[in-house]
Amino acid sequence: MLALVIIANLNPVYAFFRFIAILPFGLGIAVLQPFIRQPFIESFTLYPVSLPFGLTVTYEGLNFGISLMAKFTVCATAIILLSSTTQMKDMVLSTRRLGVPKEFTLLLTMMVRYLFVFWNVLKRIRIAQKTRLFNMWNKKVSRKWTVEQIGHSISSLSIRSYEQGERTYISILCRGYGGSQQVYVDRRALGGWIICFLD
Repeated sequence: MLALVIIANLNPVYAFFRFIAILPFGLGIAVLQPFIRQPFIESFTLYPVSLPFGLTVTYEGLNFGISLMAKFTVCATAIILLSSTTQMKDMVLSTRRLGVPKEFTLLLTMMVRYLFVFWNVLKRIRIAQKTRLFNMWNKKVSRKWTVEQIGHSISSLSIRSYEQGERTYISILCRGYGGSQQVYVDRRALGGWIICFLD
């Protein structure tokens, strides 16, 4: 995977920080494995270390946690490589070529297209909060009031997103949309790099 990252000419600092961003999800699961006795392992060997609260570490759990972390690292690197070198539109078209039902690809296309609209709405809400001098990290304001304001922002964002979805759905109905439409998949010739990679 590292060789593919180098061939793709990705910035290693950019790839590293993206990996750090998703690391807590896999690390949190892998760290717990040495303390858990998995049902698919018949016998356990205790690791000679004393821990508080009666916790015990096993060699088998430790090996399973390391294996799990190694698999997570490979998968996360592959996801970073794919998302950094392939456009979202091409990913959706690829899923359609692989035989994913058109309803799922259509939903994915809509989600990719309107995710940026959702982000712009969130930015407008944040700008409005900043003009009113709202700062969620301000320690001089009670935490209850801060949480209430964040809740109002989330509810406002949800309502605006729902209204935007309704307007979008009405507009595509006016343009003749129906459930029988097919997702357009263009044909592309295989390049030399793709053929070499497949070989």
